[in-house]
Amino acid sequence: NTNDFNVLVFGGANEYYNRTNLYEWMKDLPIDAVFNGDGSQKHNEPVVNAFGTPIFFVGTADDQPHPLLYVEYDPEILSLSLLDSAGTASDLHWIHTKREVEPIVFLGQTEDPILYDKRINIPLTLDAPIRSTDIHGLRIRFEANSSTQLTAYAFLEPVGRTQGEPGFRTRYSFLSNDEEMLSLATPQARPISGKAFDVQRVVLVISGYHEKGDFELREAFLY
Repeated sequence: NTNDFNVLVFGGANEYYNRTNLYEWMKDLPIDAVFNGDGSQKHNEPVVNAFGTPIFFVGTADDQPHPLLYVEYDPEILSLSLLDSAGTASDLHWIHTKREVEPIVFLGQTEDPILYDKRINIPLTLDAPIRSTDIHGLRIRFEANSSTQLTAYAFLEPVGRTQGEPGFRTRYSFLSNDEEMLSLATPQARPISGKAFDVQRVVLVISGYHEKGDFELREAFLY
């Protein structure tokens, strides 16, 4: 549980392992994704059905090439792009880290969310400002039930910000209805000067918000 991600890589056309023993071994491990090396074989699908673990079939088969997988890593999100034989991206999947982190400061929701046509802004307050270099990310726990694709990002508002200055933005991430936790890496310095800043407030933005009840924030903290 201290790793950023745990990925199981195995496979090929031949089932050279004991499937029962493999699944028994897997069920107690925090595996985030499975990469299988033969795109034509579907005998590993029960891994998804039994444990909810995404599995990606890539590589080559006898009759035609199957997708390649381009993996991009940062400590909070594993980006997986499926590429066709020409190198064109055909699909994108994001896997959020589930590693355990130690909260530094919990964020309070003392202001009402601000509703817009296609997004909701959720102001989150701190008891006292915190240095940007003392934190690494924002973690939220939530419940989503939306028929549209939701996207999350946040602004870290610095002490002394000028009117109209939104703050410094985290990277964005997709949300899905079957998730309940998300981490966003936070900027540690001003982008132009490279200097650290003091965070006085965080504004969480959920884009794609459609109706009341599509998204409900349960908990938020900086770590």
